[in-house]
Order: sequence, then C-alpha cells, then structure tokens
Amino acid sequence: SLGSISIDMVNITAGSSSPMLSSLSHNPQIIRADEATDIIITVVLDDPDRTTGQVQARIAKDGIGSTIQLNDNGSGVDEVADDGIWSGSVLWTPNGGGYARLEAWATDGDTVSPTIAVTINVEGAVDSGGILEELRGDITTVIGGVIIVVILLGGLIMFNRRRSLARDLELIESWGGAPAGAKAGWDATTEVSAADAAMSPMNMDAADNAPMEEDDGKIRGGDLDWDNV
Repeated sequence: SLGSISIDMVNITAGSSSPMLSSLSHNPQIIRADEATDIIITVVLDDPDRTTGQVQARIAKDGIGSTIQLNDNGSGVDEVADDGIWSGSVLWTPNGGGYARLEAWATDGDTVSPTIAVTINVEGAVDSGGILEELRGDITTVIGGVIIVVILLGGLIMFNRRRSLARDLELIESWGGAPAGAKAGWDATTEVSAADAAMSPMNMDAADNAPMEEDDGKIRGGDLDWDNV
C-alpha cells in the first residue's frame, strides 16, 4: 500500500560452489620402470551446486607424461554414477626408476580448483631384478671396498718383499760378503752406512801395509856378510 516499505535480505557466500578435490589415489600401487601399466586413477569431488563439468588428472616423470579425463557417469572404470568419485585410466610406461607425480584438478566454468598431487615410487626394471638400481645407489660403498682391498694386498706384498730381502741379507752376511752395519734396500741391494764406507779404504790400506811391516823385521840374504861366515 501507499507509504509501506518492503525489505528483502539475501545472504550470498562467495566461492561456496567452488569445486574441491580430495583423496587422490592410483591402482596398482607398485609401478615398474620400462613396463606398460594400466593405471586406474580416482579422486573425490566436493561440488555443492553440482555444476563442475570437468575433472582431469596428469601423471608424469621427468616432465614426460599423460593427461587423463576423469568421469562420474558410471562408464569405463567408474563404478557408480554421480557418487562424487571421479575415475579414469591410462596405459603408462615410465622411463627408468625414480619418482613420478600424479596430480588432479577440477574445472567449473571459469573456476579451477586447487591442484592436489601425490608422489609415486617407480621401481627398477624387472629384467635387471633391481640389481642395477641397487648398485647405483651403493656405488660409493663398492668403490671404497675395492680401494681397501687393493691397499691391503699392496701392504701384504711389501711386507713379504721386505721379509725376503732380510733373509737374503742374513745369508750374504753369513758368507762375509757384507759389512756388519749393512741393511737391505728396496731394490734388493745392500745399503752400507757412511761410517762403514769410510772405514773400508782404511781397512784396505792397513791390509796392503801389513806385509811390508812384517818384511822390515826380517833378515834378507843380501844383508849377510858372506865373507866372514
């Protein structure tokens, strides 16, 4: 009526209908390198106004992968239509062992949900039994072990060589062919100390002069007076 006032109140919450994803999973859990695997991907969508028209997922390793369209219409690998669980599958062959990334997002008109992601462990190739991957991981330990073995063998060889040289030197000394202060060298020769080397010429001079000194004390035939004999 004339002069009356009518007031209507509307409560608007912005973003209440934005899609949100959760519980991203994949099957099988074990994925092997260089082996084609049919992977089933599922994710739970929370969409209050049910206007989300597209949910996608991507699986990749080292930047190389595939994008998958998920659905909730009961077709393909999706078991129940309109239950909020979106599903899809992809045949994927990862290149080499390591880690892959699986991520998913939903699109509602111009609105894109936050991306959720999980990490997938890609095991080594079956044909190598994973041995090559294990050796690569423990390469430092293997190299260290080899170095230790080489050092031990070298030390054993050096010890045996020194012991053999010591026996040879003892044998030479028993023959009187080496000075008392000599020792075995690394090149299988006899090392003589500086004092012994200095004494050697003196000993030789003494040996040369000894007969002459003895001769001086002897009477030679020419020294006799044969006329008075």
